[in-house]
Amino acid sequence: MIYEGACASCHGWSGESPLTDFATLTGGRAVNDAHGTNVAQIVINCMKRTTPEGITEMPEFGHTYSDVEIAAVN
Repeated sequence: MIYEGACASCHGWSGESPLTDFATLTGGRAVNDAHGTNVAQIVINCMKRTTPEGITEMPEFGHTYSDVEIAAVN
C-alpha cells in the first residue's frame, strides 16, 4: 500500500519509471543490495542529484512513515 501511494507514480509498478530513467529502480545496484541500506537511507532522508536533464529529487519520507513501514517497502 505504501509503494502504491508514495512510490509507484514516479518509479512505476514494475520499477521502470514513466518519468525519467533516473527514477528507474530495475537493475540498480542499491535496489538489488540484500541489506537495502542505501535505499532505506534515500527513502528516509531524500536524494538530490544533478543530471543532464536538470536536478532530480526524491523527497524524504522519514517523517511520514515509520521504520517498520519503510522496511516493509524495502
